[in-house]
Amino acid sequence: VAAPMLKNGLRVIPLWIASALVISCRGASAGRPPPNLPRPWSHTRLLVRGISSARPPPHPPQLGLHPHPLLRSMSTARDTPPADLPPPDSSDAHVRAVLEGMRTVALVGASPDPRRASHEVMGYLQAWGCRVIPVNPMAKGQTIRGELVYGSLAEVPPEVAIDTVDIFRNSEAAGPVTLEAIERGAKAVWMQLGVVNPQAARQAEQAGLLVVMDRCPKIDIPRLGVAPRTPNPASNL
Repeated sequence: VAAPMLKNGLRVIPLWIASALVISCRGASAGRPPPNLPRPWSHTRLLVRGISSARPPPHPPQLGLHPHPLLRSMSTARDTPPADLPPPDSSDAHVRAVLEGMRTVALVGASPDPRRASHEVMGYLQAWGCRVIPVNPMAKGQTIRGELVYGSLAEVPPEVAIDTVDIFRNSEAAGPVTLEAIERGAKAVWMQLGVVNPQAARQAEQAGLLVVMDRCPKIDIPRLGVAPRTPNPASNL
């Protein structure tokens, strides 16, 4: 390589040497990215990070939603009432025994509306010779067919000897009412037509109460020919 020449005190590199240096520098720089850009593997890492950060986190398992039939049945087993409970005795002899024991009836769900079935059944039992105590928290303090309405069985004075609790509520509400009847010391629980609660019936029977379920005394009294409790001249029976 020729030694650089001096010109005006400066070293002058021949043109052909400078051209060779420029070409070599271009070749070396072409093989690697500029220093201000990330390396190729850095691009890949950033892309993967971007995908992972954009991906939503996995949803937590939702309780009660099991696609498998077995798991679904396990999750609903606690909410499904046992189906092997036998219904209470519905023979005519059993129904007659409950009707013949009626003297003072607490009618839970009595309505002051004369158009409601509970109002009609209350009047029928009164005409048949029973005293009927209406129980309805929504009508508490009112008077239905001459009787004061109480908010619950527990509010009925203890000197009133209730022997039968007639339930004019839905099937689910019959459970708590049955427990109140047991605590009250009633002798029988009568669940009206459409009121079906085998668990409540079993609890009442285990407590020693007679149970009639899904029937109406206004239908069974004339069907069985059960005599009125006391002669009542105003009775239309």
